[in-house]
Amino acid sequence: MSRVARGLRGGASEAYCDRMLCKHAPVGLLVALVLLPVSGASALDANALLASSAKMNAPAGWSDRSSILVIESFIEDDKVRERRVEVKESLGEDLKVSSLSEFLGPADVLGLRILDIWAADDAGDAWVWAPATRRFQRIATGQSDDAPAYGNEPSYRDAQLLDLLPRMAQDVEATVVDEETVDGEDLVVIDVDVGDREWPFGQHFRVWISTDDAAIEKIEARKSGGAVSRRVIVRTYGDVDGRKTPLHVSVENPASKRSTTFVRSDVKHDQGLPERTFSLRDLSKGR
Repeated sequence: MSRVARGLRGGASEAYCDRMLCKHAPVGLLVALVLLPVSGASALDANALLASSAKMNAPAGWSDRSSILVIESFIEDDKVRERRVEVKESLGEDLKVSSLSEFLGPADVLGLRILDIWAADDAGDAWVWAPATRRFQRIATGQSDDAPAYGNEPSYRDAQLLDLLPRMAQDVEATVVDEETVDGEDLVVIDVDVGDREWPFGQHFRVWISTDDAAIEKIEARKSGGAVSRRVIVRTYGDVDGRKTPLHVSVENPASKRSTTFVRSDVKHDQGLPERTFSLRDLSKGR
């Protein structure tokens, strides 16, 4: 049995069928799908594994989340900046991602707030509010990386791919392309095409998923020619409310040789954050 089959046997086919019409398929067909070797793997196998990642790990179930982030910025191997941020997030059934980030330090960004709203089928919008002017300013669509306090570096939106892509399992074209073993861990490599969606980091992704627990270990956003525009790597997972949650994530921009790490703590799920949390009216209130 291939490592893909072992990964699917761990729950991927069940997760996929929970959300797809294949839940009505004959048992023999589902068994055949689970046991397909890599050389004969179809797009259905890859979608099943992606859906399993959503069901078995952090992306499953939560509608809102809050946490404290320590954000470290690097140029090549040199750390150039560190910030501390409180982030509140919402991920709706319509796959709309909303996040409100309030900077807690250092002093030059203290009180700065960024509201970022985007969706699976929409590049979205972002706004920044500065305590010095007590006004908010819209950040041009697709240019959230140029927001104050982020600068020309990967933003938190890149890290949110870990939560969004698995939830899109039924809406994307996914294909198993390889198997790899990294540090003793067996991984399945799948290519994901999100279609014509207007995302700033592209429409084509390569995803590395563990066959042990279906956790995503790495995502590469790729341009049409194959060049990598973003690389998202999970350095550390932790258990939060019974969910395997990425606590240390590194996002790299190979072209600029810049990278950003996000270290997450004090994670809380499903507190019932009101919708107005992610409104321009509340953005301008500050603390």
